[in-house]
Amino acid sequence: VATVSGVVTGDIVLGSPDVDVVGAGTVLSTTGTVLRHADASFSDKYDSNFNVISLEFEADTGMHSIDVDLFNYGWDFMQARLDFNAMEIPPAPFVFTGFPQQGIASVPALLPFVIDTDGLESGSIVANLDVHVSDQDLPGALSDVLTLVLSIQITDAEPVCPGDFSGDGATNVTDLLVVISEWGDPYDVKDLLAVISDWDCVEG
Repeated sequence: VATVSGVVTGDIVLGSPDVDVVGAGTVLSTTGTVLRHADASFSDKYDSNFNVISLEFEADTGMHSIDVDLFNYGWDFMQARLDFNAMEIPPAPFVFTGFPQQGIASVPALLPFVIDTDGLESGSIVANLDVHVSDQDLPGALSDVLTLVLSIQITDAEPVCPGDFSGDGATNVTDLLVVISEWGDPYDVKDLLAVISDWDCVEG
């Protein structure tokens, strides 16, 4: 059994217990190449079998893409190509939009996701996913499972008119009167300046 990669050679002797068999004792020379196993990694700088993707999106801003690279770390022609076989189905609101890929060598595979932020409340959304990979389909191929964590922080959307304290969709004299009428509890000079700087803003 070969324990290192490289070209191997050897002889095969054809034998038979019957001394009258034609060709018995013939020696056949053979040669082959032993490859290193593929090395799935989330980084091309070091061998990484665990990755956390941390991103932040505003609520109600629609669909957002999350792209993750999968490398065959350290690949050269003496290493097996990598097969990406399957992605664990992520929970909503995540969707995996990719597909299995075979023969990953020097160019990484793309693992694409999308998240739908519409209707989401502010807070953290985390998905722990198994990524199933293997050597290319050769004798002695091995399989492996990597861990990918999608950690997304959903924030409240910024108001279109931050000086709209009355909630009527516009910043005008009504908001100025609201701030003055409730001065000190809860409004102060910061809120007054917000009305002035946002004057005449209209949502939509």
